[in-house]
Amino acid sequence: METEKNFEKKELRHSRLCRLLIACAFVFLALRISITVIEIMRLWGRPEAEVILIDTGYSYRFEMFAGYAQCSYLNIPAEARMVSRKTFCMAWLILSVMTEDLPVLAVLGYLRKIMKVIRESHSPFVPQTVSCTQKIGWLILLTGIFGEAVLQMGMGLLVYRVPYLMNPLNFFWIFAGAVVLLVGDILKWGCDLQEFSDETL
Repeated sequence: METEKNFEKKELRHSRLCRLLIACAFVFLALRISITVIEIMRLWGRPEAEVILIDTGYSYRFEMFAGYAQCSYLNIPAEARMVSRKTFCMAWLILSVMTEDLPVLAVLGYLRKIMKVIRESHSPFVPQTVSCTQKIGWLILLTGIFGEAVLQMGMGLLVYRVPYLMNPLNFFWIFAGAVVLLVGDILKWGCDLQEFSDETL
């Protein structure tokens, strides 16, 4: 009984903070996606003349009803002519949600599931945490490989009618995904060892 109480004290020390941070990030991201969806609907009903793009010298910026959105020159072809400002804004918002917000939202969802499983099982070495960790790793890795490519190619084809790719690999995300996959293998090894230990006892 005393051991279980000590474990609960240790568990409460950090996991509650992690769950709180994950919940806050989840709410913030869900709110951001909701605002983006509302802005896309507003843009759909606005005439072209009311859509204003601001050239900052290194990006295009346009105002939203809550804040603003900004597209770097790196994500669009340099000398091509855009179809329309309205198409530019809508394409950028849709592709940004697809390649940035939704993958992060999925990662947060898996993290919440991992925290719940650990809290209920009192151990990280269970098959559910291994599965969720591996899914997070692959999701981050694939986002690092294809995220920028989808964004750039989408903007090129939808807005400028030309294919476009410029250094699409995000090596930070690729490295992070590889590390998470390694952690998944370590958790799987620990899970196998714990299962073997339980069978031995």
